[in-house]
Amino acid sequence: MYVVFLKRLIDVVVSFSVILLLLPLYAVLALVVYFDLGAPVIFKQKRPGKDNKIFTIYKFRTMLPECDKDGKKLSHSERITKTGRFLRRTYLDEIPEFFCVLCGTMTLIGPRPQLIEDMVFYSDEIMVRQSVTPGLTGLAQSKGKDGLGWDNKFKYDIQYTQNITFINDVKIIGNTLKMIFSKSAMPFDSSVDEGNYGDMLLREGRISKEDYDKALKYAKAFY
Repeated sequence: MYVVFLKRLIDVVVSFSVILLLLPLYAVLALVVYFDLGAPVIFKQKRPGKDNKIFTIYKFRTMLPECDKDGKKLSHSERITKTGRFLRRTYLDEIPEFFCVLCGTMTLIGPRPQLIEDMVFYSDEIMVRQSVTPGLTGLAQSKGKDGLGWDNKFKYDIQYTQNITFINDVKIIGNTLKMIFSKSAMPFDSSVDEGNYGDMLLREGRISKEDYDKALKYAKAFY
């Protein structure tokens, strides 16, 4: 009953209410991002959703382009501006995702949508996380105060899919709010900050370079 009907109803009511309530904040942040980074103010990226159906995720931009005006490739830390760091630290860059919740490609609580470049490396066990709609926050994020690492993150994602209840979702929201106001909280979208899942597998010798290259080539077919 909860998963089939109530969860989606709560998503629609909460996301619509939050969007209306935060409209002035959306406008202010759009101006802040525009004066910091220029247009566009919204970052868009393809992500795998429920059953690996590709959808577009929306966030406020926090980073400069990959290369500077002279064509030099910038590192990850060089690309994030001071404003961008603030937006990430306060999770304000994530609030456009409420539009994804409203339209149904995301839910309030569920495994965070990772990159397509991560999904192509999933084992059958990890792929279970793709059987549910990805969320704004999830069990892994509510546990990840100091950073969980890929294996633990996926362990919690799988655990969530096996026991989706209203009470558990409320607990996750409560723990997430504690995380948001914690000074040592990690960004929800840790796929951006920890490096891709495939990079970790290759670095630790858990896949071959041949399988790594083959998987990334396959990922391009989703764009």
